[in-house]
Amino acid sequence: MAKALGVRKLIVVVNKMDDCNWSKDRWDVIQAGLIPFLKATGYTDEDILWIPISGLNGINLDKPLDATTCNWYKGPTFLEMIDKL
Repeated sequence: MAKALGVRKLIVVVNKMDDCNWSKDRWDVIQAGLIPFLKATGYTDEDILWIPISGLNGINLDKPLDATTCNWYKGPTFLEMIDKL
């Protein structure tokens, strides 16, 4: 429905990453499950922006992740991504 209403970009926020110790394997499983569905609705890889967070702890919402917490994500924070759009 979002695509039909003109939403061109999606920010997919994956919450509770602290519960799995910021596991890259868990991140890959989540993406593998969602990407086919999002592509079937008309979104391309360039239209989908992914951000791991821990909402309860406020991690990666407004301050970048510490490399000791998560060494595989080097992208922007959630608020930085919103500002870019």
